[in-house]
Amino acid sequence: MSRLYFILCLTLVAAFAATSVQAERISKEQCVGFESDRFLTQGEVVLTQADIDAFLRDRVPEEDRAGVLEHPERIGRILDNLLRTHNLAELALAEEGLVDEQARAWLHYRLFRDLATLYQEHHVDAADLDSYEDAAREMYLTRPGDFRHDPTIDFRHILIADDDGHSETDIMRKALEVHDRLSAGEDFKVVAQEVSDDPSVSENNGLLSDVKPTEIVPQLAAVLQETPPGELAAPVRSRFGWHITMLVRVNEREEMSWEEAQPIAERRARENHHARVVERLFRSFHDAPAEFADGAVASLLARYGLTDDGAFTAEDIGTTMDSD
Repeated sequence: MSRLYFILCLTLVAAFAATSVQAERISKEQCVGFESDRFLTQGEVVLTQADIDAFLRDRVPEEDRAGVLEHPERIGRILDNLLRTHNLAELALAEEGLVDEQARAWLHYRLFRDLATLYQEHHVDAADLDSYEDAAREMYLTRPGDFRHDPTIDFRHILIADDDGHSETDIMRKALEVHDRLSAGEDFKVVAQEVSDDPSVSENNGLLSDVKPTEIVPQLAAVLQETPPGELAAPVRSRFGWHITMLVRVNEREEMSWEEAQPIAERRARENHHARVVERLFRSFHDAPAEFADGAVASLLARYGLTDDGAFTAEDIGTTMDSD
């Protein structure tokens, strides 16, 4: 299998100075190259195994990549995407004046942004502990309120479902009539058995117990959250039809056992540790002071139509940087 070597160099020259000061010209160059086996050729474009790996790394979670490659049509879509990208990139490079200094600076920024992400992930992975169980258990014992099951609710419910044989006005009128009957004191259970289109009514008589608000449609969850226990809520519309409800009670959040909380606590402990690792890494960059070029702030503002009116100085910006 043929091995191919590709290299891309980004070179940019930029000036950072006010118009009244001699510009200090800075040249930056970064070359990225790799060697990989050829996968296919189409015209002038050559795709390698590494190109496909890079696409998968960028677009598909690691645990899903093997599944994607089990389907020929998905591989075909990946190749179509890569070929279009490479063809367009070649046209961009050949278009005179398109990849100017600003475009090169933007590409250089994107390369360094991704390199920074690559290093940060590597740095965090290298600092990962073998186990977070001790930290997780301490968190569970000292902050038990953070490890509770989601609250649940008990509520009475009648559904007036959409009916192709009736207009929206008829369905809404029926819902209001049911609401009026309940407001007049009729027994919710009896009315539910008579009119509710909820398939579960024959089993629960319109009383739903220990339900998580996230398990019901958002419109219904919202009206139940706003209605005090024991009070009939106003009818509310969802894609299923009209709902007439009454909140019975909110069940208190129960504390999780250690076995239930452990995976959650370990994930939080790992995230907290990683955040501290990243913070220490970032703080190490502030050892050397930032030195602004003469006229740099004025030049920046002028490029965006702003005037240097003395409202702030480079030192003010530097103080803000240090505080972060």
